[in-house]
Amino acid sequence: MNKHEYLAKLKEHLDVLNKFELRELLLDYEAHFDSGVRVGKTEEEIANDLGNPVEVAKEIIAERFEYVDQTPVSERGPVTRTLIIIGLVFLNLCLAIPLGLSIWAVWLSFSFAAAALIASPVLLFIELVFSRNVVIAKIFIAMLSSGLGIFLGLGMRNAYGKLRQLTNAYITWNKNMMGDK
Repeated sequence: MNKHEYLAKLKEHLDVLNKFELRELLLDYEAHFDSGVRVGKTEEEIANDLGNPVEVAKEIIAERFEYVDQTPVSERGPVTRTLIIIGLVFLNLCLAIPLGLSIWAVWLSFSFAAAALIASPVLLFIELVFSRNVVIAKIFIAMLSSGLGIFLGLGMRNAYGKLRQLTNAYITWNKNMMGDK
């Protein structure tokens, strides 16, 4: 296995790491290859010395993420499962669903605000067509509003990904607590 193949396999199995950390690790392993070649080793020898990239990736991930041993759902008794489900119903109805819907509503309102700001030049054009009164200040305000709307829209796009990820994680946690896989 040459340097390129080794690093590609390592990168493939370390995709759970953040981009910065992944890049730093790959640069470290690339440096191993470079220093090995300088002392006369072949890329295949260096890859063998480093070990199987899949196993290396597993070790790296194990070092960074603590494994939490949970009691398997199958070992929970019916009373425990029933109490967990009742607790989840109250948690979801009294806290999680109202809070989640509120957060999504705020995201939606900011998204509509971004769309309205972006559309402000179009609305100004419609006003100019009907009133035929050109005010230079309105043109500059519409341009500024459109720019702010673009920035707000980009922020809402990023927030959407995070909110969706958070919502899916919460739903998965609920399923795991109830014993549904």
